[in-house]
Parts: sequence; structure tokens; C-alpha cells
Amino acid sequence: MTNKKVAAMEAQQKPIGLSQESLLAVARQWRKLHPLGTRDEERSSPLAVEERITRTKEQGAVYQDVIAEVGKLLSVEGLAELIAIFSIGRDSEPAEELNELVAHWRRELATSLTFDREIAHFVEKTNFLACVREGLARVGRGEIARSLEHI
Repeated sequence: MTNKKVAAMEAQQKPIGLSQESLLAVARQWRKLHPLGTRDEERSSPLAVEERITRTKEQGAVYQDVIAEVGKLLSVEGLAELIAIFSIGRDSEPAEELNELVAHWRRELATSLTFDREIAHFVEKTNFLACVREGLARVGRGEIARSLEHI
């Protein structure tokens, strides 16, 4: 068996530290910023300046709340795993690199400034949920990926 095959098998056998409950909670928080079916409606409805300002302030408050809640849900290790899984799904990183990616992100997230900034960065991603589902499937966690389909 080649080293790549062994690494892939080990990555699939290593349990991810993120629980299904944590992933569902993070996905629900993300969905607050990216609700289904609202994007086209917002583009097509003309708003008065005051209403746009009010909506922007409200959205900013929701954004801050989501960052805070996700920060409570995830440890540094959990966020490192989530970013690594996202990267595997988005960038087609090989699944056998899961452990290396987690280690890289653990080092990157060593400061709380980076931790909050990375949460803010990924909750803005409109493709976040799709990439996490794809990454989970690629690292052999299809059941967890399927549990995120209806969020």
C-alpha cells in the first residue's frame, strides 16, 4: 500500500473532534447571515436610504452575534478542524492531508485576534456549508455531511 493510501485511511479513521451537534449549531449560526431565498428579494426591492441604514445596522449586529456564538461553540482545535474540512471541500485538498491542515490551522489560530478574524472570515463565505459538506464527505464523514443538508 502506498504512503498516500495509508495516510488517507488514517485520516478517515481519525475521529474529527467536532461533534455533529457542534457542526449543526455552527451551520445554524451561519444560516442567520445567509438565509435561504432572501438574496434575490433584497436586490429587487428598492429601499429608502433610512431603511438601508437600519438594515445594515441590524445585519452588523447579527454578524457580531454570530461571530460571538461560533466562538463559544468552537475551541481552537474545533475551528482548526472546521477550516481544514472546509479547505478539503473547497480546494480539493487531498483528504489524507486533514491532519496536516488541522496542525497548520492550530498554529495560525494561536492568538485570539486570529481566532475571531478567522471565524468572521468563514461566516462570510456563501459557499461555506457546501464546502464543509463536501469536505466531510471526502474525509469519510458522509453521515455528518448528510445531516447538514437541510440547514
